[in-house]
Amino acid sequence: MIGIAAVRLQGGEMRKAAFYIMLVAGSAGCLSACERRSEPQAKAKPAVEGEDVAGQDPAMAKKLAEAKAAYASLTPAEKAKLAAEMKKVKGTLPMSLADAGSIKIRPDGKPETTLAQAAPIGTPTLVAAWASWCIPCKMEARELARLRQHYGRDKLNIVYLNIGDPEVERAKGPAFLRDAAAEQLGLTMLDQSDFLKLTRVNQLSVPRVLVFDRAGKPNAVIAGAVAGGRDLRLADAIEKVVG
Repeated sequence: MIGIAAVRLQGGEMRKAAFYIMLVAGSAGCLSACERRSEPQAKAKPAVEGEDVAGQDPAMAKKLAEAKAAYASLTPAEKAKLAAEMKKVKGTLPMSLADAGSIKIRPDGKPETTLAQAAPIGTPTLVAAWASWCIPCKMEARELARLRQHYGRDKLNIVYLNIGDPEVERAKGPAFLRDAAAEQLGLTMLDQSDFLKLTRVNQLSVPRVLVFDRAGKPNAVIAGAVAGGRDLRLADAIEKVVG
């Protein structure tokens, strides 16, 4: 199951299920939401990653509630382990595009190609990973589709890669993209082993966006839900590489 393989803790199936629920619900966003303490609400402030999305999406709200309940069931040691995993995901830059160029990707209905062909050096690039079971990925897809419309392909390249089970994702992926109004991003498969190689982290949690400058050098990793204008992480990262 995606996400579980990266978190090998003792404690039985309930503990594993708790971690899986959090990963499905948007690992980094849920972790910050679950760890936040109650604070006085002076002004309406942007909510944390996953929680802002949840207010707009009943399915996401349900997943976030499940994640909070799951998080509450963890021991302090397990919470520390999860925090360390998420910190590593967010703090580890991926391979450069030059080094990752030979990685194979499979656009649905088209011949197999390589990352080098999909993300040629010379243009700032976003490589975004997703799966149809990932609820925050749908919000991220909408934002990436908006960026695709805003930036010409000579200004910003977007490579949208599905790391789920190929058979399942070919069946469910098109509907996911339609629901997110993101069909222009396309359905392209990436093997999970190659995703781990590219990211240099033994963690399959999504959504995740890898940001590269025009020389193909990694600049940032965005882990957890991207919630459009309320989440400035992606906008800041793009500004740095596009200029």
